[in-house]
Amino acid sequence: MVRLPLPADVLTRLQTADLRDLRVFNGAGQAVPVALDRSTASATADEAAPIALPTLPILAYAPTAATAGGDLSLRIEDGPGGRVVRVDSSAAPSAAAAPAPTSVLTGVLVDTRTQAARLRAIELDASWPAARPFTFEVQTSTDLRHWSSLGRVTVYRGADGAITAPAQVALQGESLKDRYLRVTWDSTAAPDAVKVPGVRLRPMAAIAPPARIAVPLALP
Repeated sequence: MVRLPLPADVLTRLQTADLRDLRVFNGAGQAVPVALDRSTASATADEAAPIALPTLPILAYAPTAATAGGDLSLRIEDGPGGRVVRVDSSAAPSAAAAPAPTSVLTGVLVDTRTQAARLRAIELDASWPAARPFTFEVQTSTDLRHWSSLGRVTVYRGADGAITAPAQVALQGESLKDRYLRVTWDSTAAPDAVKVPGVRLRPMAAIAPPARIAVPLALP
């Protein structure tokens, strides 16, 4: 089968709207069967490259008698090992001696304030407990205090490591400009069972406009 485009000169000479008068001839001057391809050629989508971003750990102290019941606050610290996000309790210290609290990873933070692209999805570069469904939630904030949900995804990884449900949250063209991203997960997981070292932002495909056809006009 040979596919041929219809030149502008041919289009201007057609006498019927449904192209019934269109004929194609071979080299011997014989008419050959034709089929019209009416699929649209108007817009083509160019796949945009993903944007890979690192994450910052969000650490929280395991609750103890000295910290239980207090309000929690979120802050970013710069240290010799890099930037770390901590969740602190505002509870007053107990007069009695208490064991030093241990920090646990409760989520990760991504600085997306410079990302202006409209997104179709967020992919998590993550590992999680195997052989059971596991849920991640993705949230966004402008001030690290008030958060709104972008979506949740339930994933699954078999005992052999094969991923049957990927960690991807679908979006509808949202932009993360001037915002932070927070990823949290199932609190029943062991402290070291989940790792999210990075995320990939999937921009929406760029739509190329259809090509213009120049048709010469014959003046009477």
